[in-house]
Amino acid sequence: KMEEGEDIYNDGTVIKTIVEPGKGILTPKFGSIVSVKYSASFIDGTVFDDTYKNDCFQFRLIHGHVHTSLVDVIAAMRFGEKAVIVIQLETLLKDEGEVPRIPGDIGTNRAAVFEVELVDDNNTPVKNGLIEQSLSWFHSTGDILVVVFFGMVLFGVAFLCFMRLYLSLQQYHGLHVYETYPFLS
Repeated sequence: KMEEGEDIYNDGTVIKTIVEPGKGILTPKFGSIVSVKYSASFIDGTVFDDTYKNDCFQFRLIHGHVHTSLVDVIAAMRFGEKAVIVIQLETLLKDEGEVPRIPGDIGTNRAAVFEVELVDDNNTPVKNGLIEQSLSWFHSTGDILVVVFFGMVLFGVAFLCFMRLYLSLQQYHGLHVYETYPFLS
């Protein structure tokens, strides 16, 4: 079942229609490497590029290599989602990016049709229930490492405060612990 098309730029130049919804709530992070399968044709049905026969097409989700309109749409797709994207050729030819290559002879066509599947592969986190929801807060391994680092820092600060309190109590009872541990004074 196809849903009604979404006007990506609110000007009618890029329309995305979901053919099959993706799994879960995760979308690729801008700058990450994604894998897609796609077929590209003109509105008259003439196919000019197709990756369904071969392996997936992998690329970094940034503007510059792949057409900007496609990058913007794919960045908002969920993993496993299949969509039909209709892009006006005028917009596509102005876009930054050169993949997929638009043939020189476009005839009377005014739009290109991309059938795109955002492949769910090993680049994505485990997807089930709570794990997916909790990981959705983190967009990369770097984000998780930052959280772990600050957790360790907070634990260290709490440990030092506890040790200082403990040693203060020992000193109160007549022990000279600050001579042994001068860094705690």
